[in-house]
Amino acid sequence: MLISGDFLEAQLPKEKWYLWKYFTTDIQKHFVKYYYVFGEVSQFVNHTGFFCKIRWQQLLLNRIVTLEKAMETAREQMDLDTIVLIESGKFFKADKGEKDTFDE
Repeated sequence: MLISGDFLEAQLPKEKWYLWKYFTTDIQKHFVKYYYVFGEVSQFVNHTGFFCKIRWQQLLLNRIVTLEKAMETAREQMDLDTIVLIESGKFFKADKGEKDTFDE
């Protein structure tokens, strides 16, 4: 899968499609796919050819983890308002007025 680059064509499971609302550029989309195929991102630049600094990778990974935890919690608590907020792509914008570093 790695040598052929098939992971770049991988699809997210349907229940994870809400992530596309938060990752819109090519590099961000490839980062998400890479993370879900390999489960880590330490070799993302070497394997994909997309250059990005480690700090940017950490920010993207933090965003994935934050969204996943929020969605998991909302589903466990049957919090439909939060689920709709996450799936609509507005979760970070509604987060108590804190600035989203990805909207700069």
